[in-house]
Amino acid sequence: MSKYFQTADDFYALVGELFKSIPDDPKVSAKLLSMRLVLRGVCEDPEAELTMDASDGKEIKIFFGPCDVKPMVEIIGNGDNYHLFWLGRKNLMLAITKGEVKAKGPYSALMKILPLLNPLFKKYKMIVEEQRPELLDTAKK
Repeated sequence: MSKYFQTADDFYALVGELFKSIPDDPKVSAKLLSMRLVLRGVCEDPEAELTMDASDGKEIKIFFGPCDVKPMVEIIGNGDNYHLFWLGRKNLMLAITKGEVKAKGPYSALMKILPLLNPLFKKYKMIVEEQRPELLDTAKK
């Protein structure tokens, strides 16, 4: 069981809130739209899915739960890995190498995406501070 998320609703309240904020970040959203990226995050514990669809190059759509949009890149991991990654405390490429997280899709696309996500770490920490500050103490390095 995830140390940080007991239910899918817990996951969506934090990670989902972060995904919903992506269209509001002009720098990040402009780059993702220019890539026409479709990114899916699959959480195995608890079971949850988030999809960010920028495929039309005009608007970013966020889907909670399974959807019919085909991802370019899919990241599969547990809630603990997602939480630590978005806090900037887990290196995604190292986690993939160790088998803690799985990735589907071209690694070249994944390598282009990762630097774009860095500004979102601060936003995620703010979301956690507002909604579940106790999760910051338990996620220390």
